Amino acid sequence: MSPILQSYSQIQMEVDGMHPATFNFIQEFVDIQNPSVGVFSDLLNALLLVDYNNKLDLLMFEDKHFG
Repeated sequence: MSPILQSYSQIQMEVDGMHPATFNFIQEFVDIQNPSVGVFSDLLNALLLVDYNNKLDLLMFEDKHFG
């Protein structure tokens, strides 16, 4: 289990006793953040495949992911 998922799980266990409206408010922020975490994870995985000593690899990575 990833550290981020562990952190979310721990926070959720602590928050479960809260007022339902408060939990729903916090859940909205988690839902907003989930796609960003996925994009960031994909970007890091792609970066691991790049040979930073090869300038062409760096250029291709930059062009593909940052336009």
